[in-house]
Amino acid sequence: MAETVLESQLLADRRRKEDADVERLCKGGTFKKLHKFGTTKTRCVWCSEGLDRICWGKERKGGRGGGVRRKTNGEMLTSELEKVHKHEFTVKSGGNPKRFNLIFRGGRSLCLEASSMQERDGWVSRFLFAQERVREEAERSQREHDHHGVGLPAGGVGASMGFGAVGAGGGHDAVMERRELLRTLVAGEHMLKFNNTRSNTRFVWVSLQLDQLLWGVDKASRHAGGTGAKTKLRGMSVLDILGIRSGKTTDNFSRAAPENCCFSIVSQARTLDLQARDEAERNAWVKALTYLWKPASRGGLCGSLRGEREDFLFWYSQQTAHQIEFGGSDARVNAKGVAGPPSGKGGSSEEDE
Repeated sequence: MAETVLESQLLADRRRKEDADVERLCKGGTFKKLHKFGTTKTRCVWCSEGLDRICWGKERKGGRGGGVRRKTNGEMLTSELEKVHKHEFTVKSGGNPKRFNLIFRGGRSLCLEASSMQERDGWVSRFLFAQERVREEAERSQREHDHHGVGLPAGGVGASMGFGAVGAGGGHDAVMERRELLRTLVAGEHMLKFNNTRSNTRFVWVSLQLDQLLWGVDKASRHAGGTGAKTKLRGMSVLDILGIRSGKTTDNFSRAAPENCCFSIVSQARTLDLQARDEAERNAWVKALTYLWKPASRGGLCGSLRGEREDFLFWYSQQTAHQIEFGGSDARVNAKGVAGPPSGKGGSSEEDE
């Protein structure tokens, strides 16, 4: 009897610690983030609600109610985390014992410096806990899928939330079709961007969170630290999109642009006029963007349950891991999305507004 009571107490203590770790991970901590050439910048690092993403960015205090606002500059999937490495000081090689690295698949590494060694050890433990929690959740989802067959989507943290319930039909084929639509957007593509009949080649894609439409001079732009003149990276929020129009519906397109390859993305602040390589690619992007933009009540994804997006993120990360294992190319994940097929050469002219 005494052993049973002791086991219950230990289990309760463990659950309280895990709840505290989850709360602290979601709240985040302030670190010095190591950049190129040895420079550091103060950044807040935190995990998403489901611990499936590790995010970092600037933290601003104030605003309405005196709260804290966070601007996401980058993120990585927790399922991509391979190990957490602590820096150790030695007389021979030196080193900063307050630093640690989050090392992800594909060669991406996030180097952080805590305020003390004790703080560093605490966060190392929390990130290892998040890694294990996400792995266990993935295994649990896979077991449920294997047990129930195709009644559940093939592996995903949010699979049980019913990704297939959105849009027309919730069958397995419909689920896979919508996943492929979103993958088209996240992978990105080179297109001609028109501005006052002048055109430049731009790489266009949707962020990993499916909340930002972005474009830059070339594919390397997706690894930039943020939008602005220095990075030549531009973007618009998916929530600001008012409509997707096929064809040459604005005066920005040149006369020589083929009608069946052109489309426009209309937002509250601007219109993005693009020309795809062919009609099939144009139609695929129009269909995918329409699904992403439309509210759930009209058969789209916008405003739908969080679990539906999480299911896609987990599924996409599994596809990326498969590409790495079997020799796939460039599978890094960062703030702006997941790398797709090898890119072509984009235009080199300055980005226009």
